[in-house]
Amino acid sequence: MKKTCCRFTAALLLVITSFSFIPALAEAPEAYRRSTLQRVVYMPNGNGPFHYYAQNDPVWNSTIYEAADSASQRAFGDGGCNPTALAMVVASLVPTEHLNLLGMNAARGRTFTLCTCSVNKFNCHMRHKDASHVRTTLLTGDDFASVLPLALGDYATGNNLSRYQHRLGGSRQGNNGGTSKSLFNPIADIYGLSLRISRDISEVFLTLDRRGMAIALCSGSSQLFSGGNGHYVVICAYDDAFLYVMDPFVRDKYTKDRYGLIEQIDDGILRINRSSAKKMGFGTFALFEPASAAYYASLPVFLNPYTREIASASAGGDLTAMGEM
Repeated sequence: MKKTCCRFTAALLLVITSFSFIPALAEAPEAYRRSTLQRVVYMPNGNGPFHYYAQNDPVWNSTIYEAADSASQRAFGDGGCNPTALAMVVASLVPTEHLNLLGMNAARGRTFTLCTCSVNKFNCHMRHKDASHVRTTLLTGDDFASVLPLALGDYATGNNLSRYQHRLGGSRQGNNGGTSKSLFNPIADIYGLSLRISRDISEVFLTLDRRGMAIALCSGSSQLFSGGNGHYVVICAYDDAFLYVMDPFVRDKYTKDRYGLIEQIDDGILRINRSSAKKMGFGTFALFEPASAAYYASLPVFLNPYTREIASASAGGDLTAMGEM
């Protein structure tokens, strides 16, 4: 009872914007509107807004996350921590209207089409026979915001201009394997984000001071975040006492954290005493910083990333088609 009370009290410190007020979700494809874990959060120290996603969100937990030539049938909820952590960074640092820039970097320059059963078209074999297999083509920035972890997962399985597979192999039954950190580089380039790799946690604080975010690659049996040997989490803020972390895997308890070093203040939202940071199993940090406001202001807003149809704002603020680039 005491633990539940403490968690409830801590959660009161965390300001969470209801998903119904997030434009990206209000305009989301129908199949993905049921998410209650996806939301915008502000940390207790006031930093934010940050866009939170969960790899094991019930909406896509069982979605197949495999490349075209894979013999496995692993679920996104088990192995999607990399694209989900990356999606949290991208959606938090890039204006929503520009999130569909990813669509121009799909194979053959076409945008992404997802099915509710698979992150890509290769593992959906029932779409012509079963009406429950809903296919959604992502066009607008709001479309991409609503399912960005899956879109990045599709990209990672080889649906990209270079056809490079960032999704690692694994056994048919097992959940081993994962996603290479090589995915970070092309995604940072697509969105104009700066990216540095460091093993020095002091660099994380400098990055956060510059309004950036860090993905911590936690590897080895000593890391406390997952039952396996590897996991990705997002470090998004800090204050004098704590690091604030977004874990893409929502869990009730961190079973490897025998000394209670991880405090969960809401689903997937953690804070860790800064003095305990070295005990977390943090290895390498991928440090992302946003492009300047002038950079994004210089980019056209595309209504359709496939046709390169450019949007023009009307007097009422609505976006309409202006032409093609």
